[in-house]
Amino acid sequence: MTLFTTPQINTIPSIRWDVLQAPALATPAERYQGHLPGSGVQRHSADDAYAKHGIIMEAHESGTGRRLWLAKQGNRVLAAHPKHDAARFMALALVTGA
Repeated sequence: MTLFTTPQINTIPSIRWDVLQAPALATPAERYQGHLPGSGVQRHSADDAYAKHGIIMEAHESGTGRRLWLAKQGNRVLAAHPKHDAARFMALALVTGA
């Protein structure tokens, strides 16, 4: 008869990180899909804001991982914000006069 036993630790099987994070991932239309022919615009950025108003979103990331989104129309910066949707919304509001 053994008085002491080795404790058994219940663990879960390994789950791939991309499977675990699947609910938090962007929709397929928002993932990188390449660039439009003859331009520096990524396909996932070619939405209504780009098609109707020429708004292009640029991400600038610091060495510490902080990101700043710029909503541009040509060379002109319309709005800047750490959140993509906020910068896009501000730029659309400026362009449409909302």
